Amino acid sequence: MPTKPSNLVYGVDDPPSWPVSLFMGLQHVCLISISLVIPVLIVRSVGGSSETASQVVNMSLLGAAVGVFLQAWGKYGIGSGYLCPQLCGPSFLTASLLAMKTGGLSLLFGMTCIAGVFEGLFSRIVHKLRALFPAEVTGLIVTMVGLTVVELSVKNALGITEDGNHGGVERLEQGQAETLLHRHRYGCRLCPFPDAGDSHRERLAQGCP
Repeated sequence: MPTKPSNLVYGVDDPPSWPVSLFMGLQHVCLISISLVIPVLIVRSVGGSSETASQVVNMSLLGAAVGVFLQAWGKYGIGSGYLCPQLCGPSFLTASLLAMKTGGLSLLFGMTCIAGVFEGLFSRIVHKLRALFPAEVTGLIVTMVGLTVVELSVKNALGITEDGNHGGVERLEQGQAETLLHRHRYGCRLCPFPDAGDSHRERLAQGCP
């Protein structure tokens, strides 16, 4: 019978305490909730409506529920037998964006189903290829996946649309201007010139932002 390594707190079949289980469940719920932003980003990339994004999120939740059931089943070679939460990962984000722009939701759904079938088939032999995927290789893959979402994340954070509209940048500049006005009106606590009666130009000349 295999023994638990000394550096592990819980073994494979060791049940954690109720407080730990509740906290870990909350962690999984938070991870699943955060990952739902990916379907929204995909729909927004082609100018889809909020209703379309909501429908895609609903379908993602339904697909995740089916995936959890199959993963936890653990019979007839289906699933691992463990309750593993399913979420919308960024691994196929670039391919999903391309499919969405090329053929819309129909192509995106078809590509996702085909990719899932191939992943299921590949899972039968992946354990034999473990030597080909050391930590250096998998770490590089995770880094590349993270880099693929940087451009899209920055554009959405700043409100930059496909036609080059920088509405988010304008809102950011407006917020900075309002912050400076607030500091000018109520005094600057981070500089030696707290008198709010001075004009803003004079305060800038004195070195106060």
